[in-house]
Amino acid sequence: MSLHCDDVKAGRECVIKGVGIYMGEDPENLVREYVGLDENAINEAIEDTTIGVYVVKEDASSDEPEDIRVVLEGMKV
Repeated sequence: MSLHCDDVKAGRECVIKGVGIYMGEDPENLVREYVGLDENAINEAIEDTTIGVYVVKEDASSDEPEDIRVVLEGMKV
């Protein structure tokens, strides 16, 4: 049986979530958003994360992220 998906974004999301599940992470916590740059809170969360994506915004009204970070095994990559 072969599955085919033309939506590249959906395929990426499935692969990233699949890797997270394989590494023991909850897929609901894959992307975390932080408002304001509280570097200590972000670093503490990173240490406890196997795989994840962090979106940092300057303030809650901002649509554009200030920074996007990928974390693998507790380290920013």
